[in-house]
Amino acid sequence: MIALLITALVPLTTGCAISRALHLCVPRAIIARIASWFLIGVASNGLLLYVLGVLGIRLGAAVYIIIPAASAVVLLVLLVRPSKPTVERPPQKEALLPSFLFYVPLLLLFCTAAILPTRDYDGRVTWIPKARAIVREQTLAGPFFQGRLGLNLHNRYPLLLPLNVAGIMTLSGRDDSETGRWLYVLIAISALLSARGLLVDAYPVAGVWVFAGAAWLPVLLDIEGGALSAYSDWAVCGLTGLGALSLASENHRGGLRTASLAMAALVLTKSEGTAIAIAIFLAALAARRLRSRSDWVVLGAPTLFAAALLAKWRATVPAAYDEQYGILLRGLLSSRARFPGAVGEFFRHAGEIHEWGLFWPATAIALLLTLLTARRSQVVIPAVVLAVTTVAYLIAYTVTSWNIAELAAVSTNRLLTQLIVPACWILVIAFDTASHAPIRQS
Repeated sequence: MIALLITALVPLTTGCAISRALHLCVPRAIIARIASWFLIGVASNGLLLYVLGVLGIRLGAAVYIIIPAASAVVLLVLLVRPSKPTVERPPQKEALLPSFLFYVPLLLLFCTAAILPTRDYDGRVTWIPKARAIVREQTLAGPFFQGRLGLNLHNRYPLLLPLNVAGIMTLSGRDDSETGRWLYVLIAISALLSARGLLVDAYPVAGVWVFAGAAWLPVLLDIEGGALSAYSDWAVCGLTGLGALSLASENHRGGLRTASLAMAALVLTKSEGTAIAIAIFLAALAARRLRSRSDWVVLGAPTLFAAALLAKWRATVPAAYDEQYGILLRGLLSSRARFPGAVGEFFRHAGEIHEWGLFWPATAIALLLTLLTARRSQVVIPAVVLAVTTVAYLIAYTVTSWNIAELAAVSTNRLLTQLIVPACWILVIAFDTASHAPIRQS
């Protein structure tokens, strides 16, 4: 219970303070807004801890206490200080049935997390041990990360989530494999709640129905990569949704700031997060959201800073067996014969009924139909994010030294999980377009 309270309150405090201080883009509905604050808090805590770790500051209990404490002070000042009155539209009243269908699987997921232990192999062997090492060594370049204490897989992998888990372990006084599990569960729930809230603000009817279906996707409960595992794929899903959806916000500058925070956090969450951050930036260009030179700086500078931070940390620790895609890309032309196989395997897994139902075929049809209507301009951002990221994944499959079929079997569903929100966005626009189509009289 203590670990759950710490997991919920620390990111919420930080996320709420930063959101209010920077006027970030959040949904109008209170539950969705809290979910967005949670994601923003996880991203912000991870970024701050990464900076402190790279600067060589010991990551002891004081650090994990100071960040939420300082956030609470900032929040208190913001609440007390008089501000300009803002006129905000009230949240849409949601239909009962789709809301019920949406919240039931999330409630079941939460209850399941209270019963089942962490079962995924990589979580127990790879990711949780990194958090435990940070707690014990209070540094990002100690003996564990130097390879002097035995097995350390993916030694140069981004550490944003292990840093958050290390904070929970330190504050709760426990470092077992179950201490950080609530973080992953709440991230998955928040990813869906936040994206749903932002889309329902713009498409009240279509939004609730599409997410009522998305909440029942079987991949949510996958042992490897699902919400009950210690993988980072649902965190990438949430940050991708927050970053992409913020670009369409009426609060232009606030949307750019939110997207920039999400993009920087993506770089520090997973290796493929860099590709998604680039995709979001290209989507902003395609949708003409970068209207001035300062817009370019606001959106791009935090991502470049995060990339530099990651590079500086990686220079302090030895490489493990992880593939060096920068080197492998040099052989892309010689590997091009593998590309059709990569495409075939990727889309074969996207069509697996027992994992995805008809979600991805429906997304493809929805995108095609939307591009043929006057709503095509509304689908630019999710379409670009989806297309650019998918191409990046296919190129990675093409140049990898792994057998493509074997790699796709263990990774494709997790990669597709990261793109659930842009896909839902496309489905929402198509649903909304169809519901407003004029009826021809015979």
